[in-house]
This record gives sequence, structure tokens and C-alpha cells, in this order.
Amino acid sequence: ESNFTEVLGLIRDTNMSMTIGLERTQAEIEIVKISQELSTLKNNVKNITTALDTTITHLLKDFADTKVMAKKNEDTLLNVTESLQASLHDQKRATTEAKAIAEQNQKHLNNLTAKFLTETCEHAEGYEPSDMGGICITKLPSDCATLQYIYPYVKSGLYNFEVGGIPYKAYCDMDYDDGGWTLIESYDVPKYKYVYNKAHFGLDLPRNSNHPPNSDASTDSNWDDHRQPKAVIQELLKRSVQVHARCHRQAYASKNDWFVGDISMITNHYRSQNTGSGGSLHYSPFSLNGRLKGSVLGKQENFGWNHADTTTMWHAGFDASGKPGSTNSEDSFTWHDGGLNPQHKCHTTGGEVVYFVRGPGKLGTPEYPAYSCQQIIKTSSKSYGRSGPYWLQLKNRIQRVFCEMKANGGGWTLWLASSSDDLTKIESETELGTPNVAGLTIQKPGSSRDITHFKMSGNDINAIRESWKIWGPELGYWPNMNEKGYWTTTPALYPNSGYWGAEIFHRKDCVYQPGKMEFQSGDTCKYSVWKYEQDDWVAGDTWTNPREACHKTWGGQQLTGNSACFRNGRGLNYNCNQKPFYIGHCEISVKSWGLEFVR
Repeated sequence: ESNFTEVLGLIRDTNMSMTIGLERTQAEIEIVKISQELSTLKNNVKNITTALDTTITHLLKDFADTKVMAKKNEDTLLNVTESLQASLHDQKRATTEAKAIAEQNQKHLNNLTAKFLTETCEHAEGYEPSDMGGICITKLPSDCATLQYIYPYVKSGLYNFEVGGIPYKAYCDMDYDDGGWTLIESYDVPKYKYVYNKAHFGLDLPRNSNHPPNSDASTDSNWDDHRQPKAVIQELLKRSVQVHARCHRQAYASKNDWFVGDISMITNHYRSQNTGSGGSLHYSPFSLNGRLKGSVLGKQENFGWNHADTTTMWHAGFDASGKPGSTNSEDSFTWHDGGLNPQHKCHTTGGEVVYFVRGPGKLGTPEYPAYSCQQIIKTSSKSYGRSGPYWLQLKNRIQRVFCEMKANGGGWTLWLASSSDDLTKIESETELGTPNVAGLTIQKPGSSRDITHFKMSGNDINAIRESWKIWGPELGYWPNMNEKGYWTTTPALYPNSGYWGAEIFHRKDCVYQPGKMEFQSGDTCKYSVWKYEQDDWVAGDTWTNPREACHKTWGGQQLTGNSACFRNGRGLNYNCNQKPFYIGHCEISVKSWGLEFVR
């Protein structure tokens, strides 16, 4: 029993020891586990610390790099600023120098008061340009266009000139439509209408001619009453191509009232000459562009033009009476005893009637005649669109003729304008009309007392056609003989059939031979183009005279023999009743008129 009791005690001690051992073992396991977790946490902290150190290092390096870059940018910005400041300084200095040079040139121009300068000039003829610093002028320019040719960048203002041996001063508009305009007249209509009433440009009416306007400033009162003497105006008209009028000294202030036309508008004599095209969309008897009280002149609206020194005298101007908003017998760009219209700028003191003229500048003047209108337009692109009379060197003399500078590419020389029944004269080699008088316009012969039938000689026609051999090489111009060289047209009879109406062309390689017969037509001259839009040349007929005398052609156009109404040029010929320029068989009884050009 005592042993059993001892054994039970041992068992209890053993169980207690085992329990304690087990608990200790579990605690040790927990300690190991916690130690492992602490080790892991320590490693994580170490890694985080390392990453933070790396990041901070990178940030510090980037910051240092940024500071370096900022310093570089600051230096660069400083250099750029200094460079810009230096450049601006140089530009200011260059501008100052250029302004000084311009003022010096302007002063030089304004001081050209003597007929001949004292300097030596290697160009005896004068007007020969080199550069802005080396231009030699042996005499005063004749007009503003010539001045602009010598000094292309000259500004608008007052200058000294000499034309026909007469010294004079004139205001030049060097801005409107490429400039070159010479002022011949300006007046305030309400203040001075009775002075200028019916004062055509053939009348000697000098008004403050020694005190032209100095500028287009509103404070310049010289615009109110100014006109050049007749002698100066007549000399300018001899060398001018175009006339321009408006209702204000400043062009931008007269956008609804202005016109540009060929110089015949103020050199010839008219009484209510229609400016409308008579049905065509293009033709105008004055090569006219402009607006009158907002209406388009010569196309959309038909106004009557007046300028005459007949018994009933007329200052140049349009008759606007009968148009909406017009007063009784209202006149524009002038005044003729009618009512003033306060709604018309020409009739208010806020505006004034101004007239300018413009010449060619050099080529096409009496001193420098051209060989053809084509030479003028090839020499100066500015001449495109400036249709009017120019001076040409013909075979034996210089002569003033009309140049069409827009239609069908421009550069066309008018060699015939006629509605005459005298076929013998028209078809001959000889000329018709008075040299230097006829042939200055594209108007119908007889529409004014100055416009007559006109025809150049055969020698002059062919000389113009071949003149490119003289001037072409210098300009690098070598024409294709397949180009249009002759143009026959009847203006305004039909719309939408050619540039002005019915028309036909011949090739450039055709020689003008008015006596040529049908059986001699086996060459390129028989090829014509019926319509302007057509590209290919097609066979027509002979140059002038078919064997059948009843149908004498005008320029070699074919008659097909049917009754169709040929409105595209095929009927531009004579019929048995000698009606020139009739169009097709439909108009066989109508006597029309026509024009012939060569290029």
C-alpha cells in the first residue's frame, strides 16, 4: 500500500513534470516563432531603410542636376536676352539709317527744280536706273509714272516735273492700283461748281497750278480748287494710257464712286456715249472698270459719258439722271447745271472730284516706243489690264496705237477697226486712217467725231508679228508658232460667245497676205480656232479671199453654206451685199463692225 501510494505520487509528479515540460516546449516554440517574425520585420525595416536611402540619394542627385540645369537655362536665357537686345539695337540703328537714306532720297527728289543736274551721267537719254544709290537723272521726269519707274518705292506726294519742255509741279498717287497717277484736276463741287462747269480738258483753265496738294490729309485745302494749265494737260494726255477719277482725295474713302478707263475718255469728244456692253458680258467701249453710286460701270449698269468741246461744252463725267436715288439731271465726277445730291459723295464738301492720268512709265512712251504691245506686257507685268494707247515703233515712224492688255491674255496690237463698206481699202496692203490719230480706241468707228476707220499697212502688221525676234531673246521669250497670233472679233453682238462676242483666231506663223486666193491656201494659215475655249486648231478657209467673190472672208473664216446662226466666229466675213462683220447667215442683212488684232 505504501508502495502503491508512492507510485501514485510518482505518477502525479511525472504528470506535473510532463505538463510543465509541454508548456515550456510550447513557450519555446512561440519564442522561436516571435524571434523569426522579429527577424523578418528587421529585414523588412532594413530593406525599407535601404530603399529610402536609395530614393533620397536619387532625389538629392536629381535636385542637384535640376539646379545645374536651371543654372544653364538661366545662362542661356540671359544670353538669348542679350542677343535679342543687341539685335533690336541693330534693327533700330538700321531702321534709323534706312529712314535717313529715305529722307535723303525724298529730299533729293523734292529738290529737282533745275532742268539739268550738274552731275555727270553716262546715260545721255536719262531715266536709266541702276540702284537706289546710283541713279542718274539728266532731266526732270515727265510724270508720276516715269518717276515711279526711276524710284520704284517713291511715296505719294508733291514732285517737280517737266513735260514737253514745260516745268510743272504735281501731286502723285503712288498707292492706288500700283501707283504712277498724276493729278491734273481737283475741286470741291459745292464751292467751285460754277468755275468748272462745262470746262472740258481741252479748255485752258489753270487753277492754283503752282500750289498743288502736298498730301491727301484732310487739312490740305489745295484739293478744293486745283487744275493744271492746258499746255501741261495736253502734253500729259499725249503720253498717258489711262484716266482715273474718284469722289475723294483718299481712294479708300471713295469705294462706291471711282473709275479707271483708257485715256480716250478725256481726249475724244462724246455726248452721252453709252458705257454698257450691248449684251456682252465683257466688252466696254472705254476698257472701263469702276463704280458709280455702287453700281458697276460698263457692265451691270449703262451710264452716258460726256466730254466735248463742241458748241455745247461738257466737262468729263457721267450722266446719272434717271437712276434710283438721283436728282434731276444729276452728274457724277462733274457738275452740269443739275441738282446736287447730298447722298452722292462727289457733290459734298466731304469729298471732291479728282482726276488723275497715268502713262506707261518708260516703254510705250514717245521717248521709248515699243515694237509691239506684246513686248510691253512681257517687259512689265504691271501693264497687264492697262488697256489703252501706247507708242510703237513701226517700219518707218513711231505711231500711237491701241493695246488690249487683258482680253485673251493681253499684248494685242489693234491694226484695224472698221465698219466701212470700202472693201478695196480694207483688203489692201496700204493703211487706212490718219497716223497718230485713228486707232486709239476699241470703239465703233463714227461713235464720236474723233473715231474713224483705221488700218495699218501690211508691212507694219507683219513687222509687229515678227518683232519678238528683236526684243524676245533679251527677255528669254521664244514663242511657239502654234500660239494665237491674230484675233478677229465683233464686240457685243452676242453674249457668251468669245471674250467680247463672235471671234476667231489665226496662228502666229501666218503671214498677213490680203491678196491671197483660195487655191493658195495649202499652209498652216488655213487653220483657225472657232471658239476661244477650244484647244485644237481646226481647218477654216483661206486667209482673205475665196475664189468665189460673193463671199469675201474677214480673216479666212469658213462659210458652211447652211442656215445655222453661227455665233462663234464662222460668219465673220463679207457677203455679196458687202456687209462686213455680219455673224452667220441669220444676220446677213446687218451691217456690223469689227476689230483686228495681231500679237
